[in-house]
Amino acid sequence: MLRDHQKHEFVGESLRILRLFHGMSQPEVAQRLSVTRQYLNKLEAAKDYPAEEFALALAEVFDVDVSYFYRSVGQEPGIDQIHFRKQRTAPQKFAHQAIAAITLFKKIIDFLEKYYEFPLPNFPDVIAKSAVEIEEAAELTRSYWGLPQNAPIGNLTDAVEANGGLVAYFKGVSEKVDALSTNEERPLIVRSTAIRSLYRQRFDIAHEIGHRVLHLGVDTGDKETEAEANRFASALLLPRHAFVNEFPRGHRIDWQKVFELKLRWKVSAKAIIRRAFDLGVINAIQYRTAHIHFSKTGQSKSEKLDDVGDSEVPTLLADALNDVSRDPVELGRFYEYTGLNSSSVEKLTGIKLPDIVSSQLSNIRFL
Repeated sequence: MLRDHQKHEFVGESLRILRLFHGMSQPEVAQRLSVTRQYLNKLEAAKDYPAEEFALALAEVFDVDVSYFYRSVGQEPGIDQIHFRKQRTAPQKFAHQAIAAITLFKKIIDFLEKYYEFPLPNFPDVIAKSAVEIEEAAELTRSYWGLPQNAPIGNLTDAVEANGGLVAYFKGVSEKVDALSTNEERPLIVRSTAIRSLYRQRFDIAHEIGHRVLHLGVDTGDKETEAEANRFASALLLPRHAFVNEFPRGHRIDWQKVFELKLRWKVSAKAIIRRAFDLGVINAIQYRTAHIHFSKTGQSKSEKLDDVGDSEVPTLLADALNDVSRDPVELGRFYEYTGLNSSSVEKLTGIKLPDIVSSQLSNIRFL
């Protein structure tokens, strides 16, 4: 049971993070609740505190237990503490939304790590700038993980989780956000459920692995670090020696063979063409011609065979949450610690947990 709360213990920062996660502006929330934006701003800045009725109304708007607002969700990571990959057209608000999601995820993970034994992180930490060094970093990662150097990675998500990383799929963030990951020893890689293609999912995850291997403690998001992570992802998924041997040579690109490679290596045709260009297997004219082909055949955004193959499903976080949910006492502690409820956990993670009646979770009196 939570202890009694006085109204001055309301945590404005927790409100702000939840609002951002829901993609709502202060004026939008204020309008929903028939108050001024200035009043909401005061609440978030801890310059004012809500009465009981208003706290309950906030809980209803955001579909959380009211107890959420009376505990800290932890420190929000700065933009320099995450690797954030979004489409260039994505408004800045989606960056704030994604960071808020990471903050809430970390609160969940903090609880689970106290009760659940995750695999130890096993990621190399490499300084690599040149193309050759990045190739070697990808090969080193395969070696760390006990993966063959010249064969496809059957399930990249399983490989990440077996080596101490956590992969999650957020439901509540815009499709304009492709992926993000945390800049710390145990990486949390979060992907958008809006990305359906297995081939894009795997490349995005490999890209985030690249940030963890190459850029631990480094600010990212600029063209240079993004290009390095892309090169790493290509090298991890399409090892150079095997790729050079398998890619068809000739003046004209053999598209049938390219799509056979797509299915074998579970990498998009565009990524295969880029890899061929980076390794000197095709020249600049062939590379440009290939992209004209993608455009003319309507494959600029989605490709043939994108619907072939099942998405990789992360299990580590789901297994831990399901273990917690089997014990009503532990589940109550989880909800109490995070301040979340079944609905908000599902919105964040896509994982449905049993409900706990609000009166079982908190005993809040407003004095």
